[in-house]
Amino acid sequence: MKNETEKTSFIKHDKNNNSIIIGKEWKPCPSCQTPCKPGTPSCKTCGANFSAQPNATAPSRLSDAELSAKLAAHKRNKMMVTSGAVAAFILMLVFFQMKIYLLGVAAIIGGLACLFYLFLKDSTAKNLVSINITQDAISEVFEVQSYNPEAHVSSSTINHSDLIEEWNECHGSDLVVGKYKGVNFEFSDIKLENVTEHTDEDGNTKKSTTLAFKGQWLVCEMKKSVESSLRVCERSGFGKLIKGSGKKSDALTENTVFNERFNILTESPHTAFYILTPHFMDYILAADTAANGQTFLCFIDNRIHIAIHNKRDSFEVGKTSDAAVIRARVKSEVKYVTGIIDELLHNEYLFDKGEN
Repeated sequence: MKNETEKTSFIKHDKNNNSIIIGKEWKPCPSCQTPCKPGTPSCKTCGANFSAQPNATAPSRLSDAELSAKLAAHKRNKMMVTSGAVAAFILMLVFFQMKIYLLGVAAIIGGLACLFYLFLKDSTAKNLVSINITQDAISEVFEVQSYNPEAHVSSSTINHSDLIEEWNECHGSDLVVGKYKGVNFEFSDIKLENVTEHTDEDGNTKKSTTLAFKGQWLVCEMKKSVESSLRVCERSGFGKLIKGSGKKSDALTENTVFNERFNILTESPHTAFYILTPHFMDYILAADTAANGQTFLCFIDNRIHIAIHNKRDSFEVGKTSDAAVIRARVKSEVKYVTGIIDELLHNEYLFDKGEN
């Protein structure tokens, strides 16, 4: 059996599951797995007290006052480092203008170090909110199977919905997988980009990135499959990036406001009639307005996709350091997800209550 005092290298995994050696003698926090130096009295991320909890398996909880203080400190540090990064790049321009290239390179290195530090600080603040607020908020409402701040709904699942066109890179965070009132679901933030490369006449290759989608993606599983796929796509705001945005609807409803705002794409108007009930269309319109973005839905096989393009991430720290304000916002975001599922459950065509 390996002695716990033996020197080891702590290995952490990045988003692409690549191994990163953090440093010798570092050990993972038993609460949140953040690498910590030996002799450190507590974890800087989750606050676990190592002397009081030598074998802790759950994070030490922070009070709202403690959490707010830590977030405020992170915010102050972030502002200072941001100022340092700006100053470093200004000095870089000055030194290169003066042809003092060595100092210019040093300024570049300093600016990049500041940017890397900012990335680490953002990650630490997000972990604090995740441990002390987000996990509680989702566990109170959902039967959570897993919550991973670093994962997202798979690109293959998103691609199968055929809602967003012209994207080749998928990023995301805050994947929640679980059950709500018997409905299996997965939910996460998603960012879809179309990255292209262009080589000019001199052989220089440049990358161009176009945002195709950024927002929340919810996938619910039904006990039955729809007879024909149905896609409901908001017309405004995307141009050709959204499936069918330039096409004429395959079906029209009696709700003229809904017809003006959304395209209905399906091979079976009969299916659209049963899914898009008057009450459900009113709810979609109201939810779309509340989301302050564009809404897209796909009913395919036994899955329902709801995508909200609002150019925001859920469960984020935001600009405030007030833990109570952050908790209220997170609960509001959770309520938005449950509201959609609750509304879907009212539709007997999608969820036949007589089925086992």
